[in-house]
This record gives sequence, structure tokens and C-alpha cells, in this order.
Amino acid sequence: MKQSRIRDIKIVLLISLITGWIILFLVPLLFTYWWEPKIIEGRVALVLGTTPETKNGESNRYFDGRITATSELYKSWKIDCILVSGDNANANYNEPKYMEEALMKEGIPSERIYLDYAGFRTLDSIKRANEIFQLNSFYIVTQPFHAIRAQMLAQTLDLKTKMIMAPWQSIRDIRIYIREIGARTMMYIDIFFDRNTHVGWDPIDINFDSIDATGKTCSIRK
Repeated sequence: MKQSRIRDIKIVLLISLITGWIILFLVPLLFTYWWEPKIIEGRVALVLGTTPETKNGESNRYFDGRITATSELYKSWKIDCILVSGDNANANYNEPKYMEEALMKEGIPSERIYLDYAGFRTLDSIKRANEIFQLNSFYIVTQPFHAIRAQMLAQTLDLKTKMIMAPWQSIRDIRIYIREIGARTMMYIDIFFDRNTHVGWDPIDINFDSIDATGKTCSIRK
């Protein structure tokens, strides 16, 4: 009787793990790849922010990967401007500025880089790209595990977005997968309850014609 109960518990746990994996990982993967558009109308890339160094002071490979992917996208003439969205919670922590400086070192002009200082979460970055920066079609640049989550959020908002996978090497880093369980769960909560962004600003039109009063432009390069 005891062995039978242990077997039943094992079966329930196995079914729960499989079900959880399907809901948290397989469904978003299939959903995003199935509906991802082949062509993006807007020549803009949304780069999701992070810091150049880890808490241990080491080089952040996720930061480097996003800079590399964005630079290649720009230099291949697939985009004309970049929107960097990240956390700027205080004067000593400024993800958008870090990424702008790194992109400029790759030869991308400052006037081609727009900064969103209130991208505290992925939801904020996606919604603000649409509501504040008036974008309906754009690329999303980040690592695969993050891009899939961002893409699913964008699709539920009827935005036309396409994932650009930044290089990564985290297959050996179990912490990423553990963190992603919580992040995917929060994603479903955000979608189900239609949660809003943290901060609202007046709309900022990304200029597709010429350099505007702020010195920024997204006009097509000649």
C-alpha cells in the first residue's frame, strides 16, 4: 500500500512538471514563432536594457550580446534607429545610457539612438514603445529566453514585432532557467490582468523625416 502511494505521488509530480514545462516554456515558444511576422514595417529596433557588468564586477555577456546583435542589425541596413529601454531608478544606475555609450563605440551615431529611462520591466518596455514612442512595428533585441517572453507580450497587444536573438552562453547557468520560471509566470499574470506600465509620459514621436528638436532622427539612411 505504501509503495503504491509513493508511485502515485511520483506520477502526479511527473505530470505536474511536464504540464508546467508545457505552459511556461513550450506554449510561449510555439506561440511566438508561429505568429512572428516575416517583414517588419518600422525600421526600428527595441533593445531591452541591462548593465555592462554583473554584480561581481565581471563583464556581462548578455549586455555584450545585445550590443553585438544591435550593431550587426544597424550595419546591415535593416534598421535606421534604435530605442533602448531600461531601468534608470537612480542617478548611479542608468541602463539606457550604458547601452547608448556602447552602441556609439560600435559606430552608431547618438542621433540614431532614442532612450527610454522607464523600462523597469519587460512589460514596461513593450507597452511604452507603443504608447509613448508611437511604434506599432519593430524588432526586439535580447537573448532568446527573454525575446520569447517579450514577443508574446507584444503579440497580445497586437503589435507587429520580430525577435532578433542576441548571442548567449547560459545553457550551463541554471539560475537563468529558475529565474525564467518566475518571469514567465509573471508574464501570464500581466497578460491575464492587462496590467499597465509603471510610468506614463507625454508621447515622444520618433522622427522618421529629419532631425528633430532633440537632435534625434530615424530617417532612412542614404
